[in-house]
Amino acid sequence: MSSDLPGKNVATIEVAIPSALSRYADRQTSLAVGGRTIDEVFENLWEKYPRLRSRIVSESGQLYPHLILLRNQQRLTGEAVTSSLSTGDKLEIVSLAGGG
Repeated sequence: MSSDLPGKNVATIEVAIPSALSRYADRQTSLAVGGRTIDEVFENLWEKYPRLRSRIVSESGQLYPHLILLRNQQRLTGEAVTSSLSTGDKLEIVSLAGGG
């Protein structure tokens, strides 16, 4: 069964990426992406901006350790990537600051 059928509760999610990665997303830092789960949103994001994928997740699909994922300003971990999303939700990929 196809996950991109119209009328199947696909939410439009705002995905914010670090400005340093905008060159891989047509110079945009805020992207509107459809999907019912975070995994689905990411798959749709990679389809539209394939060069962005290798800068955000490893070959195994894990978020790089220097990045964190926020949903509506709350940090997500582990199984949260399979939770349902609603239109109006915002995902943010944030680069952790280095140094000290």
